[in-house]
Amino acid sequence: MPLRSKVLQLPLKLRRWLDKSLVEGSFSQYEMLESELAKRGYQISKSSLKRYGQTLAHKLASLKTGTEAVTAIAEATRDDTGLRSAAVISLLESEVFDVLVALQEAEQADDPTERFKLLGRGAKIATEISRASINQKKWQAQEQRAARIKAEAAETATKAKGISPETIRNMRTALGIETE
Repeated sequence: MPLRSKVLQLPLKLRRWLDKSLVEGSFSQYEMLESELAKRGYQISKSSLKRYGQTLAHKLASLKTGTEAVTAIAEATRDDTGLRSAAVISLLESEVFDVLVALQEAEQADDPTERFKLLGRGAKIATEISRASINQKKWQAQEQRAARIKAEAAETATKAKGISPETIRNMRTALGIETE
């Protein structure tokens, strides 16, 4: 079994300070951080700090990539069919799941009460995202039903005017309504 990271054994408040210092220092100044932690009574090598910093930088880069993906989706799509909402919800579900798994797999907990609170908040967020996903899918189904009803009414009207079945199929395809 691998040794637990000394950084992960730091009290939560101190680890938050370290995270902030790493981000503000552009993931450098490891010797200064090592010295500052030593002043506070924690002996952690700059190598350990660098490994931790690289992991944190990777997590932040993933979060930034996810945010950029959501922005790109929003800019590239009209939301007539709720696809943007579905994509955003999917990204959020994935991120929340990853965070919950990482939290659950963490071997240490600085404060079990704090860990329990974090798990509770994560579960609440997951529940809200699931509810949003269900509501979005219901909305999308309602929109599809409404589009089918309109298409059927248009089909009836166009048949009366002598428009060919092929033209009607092309119209249904253009509207994104499955042909039956």
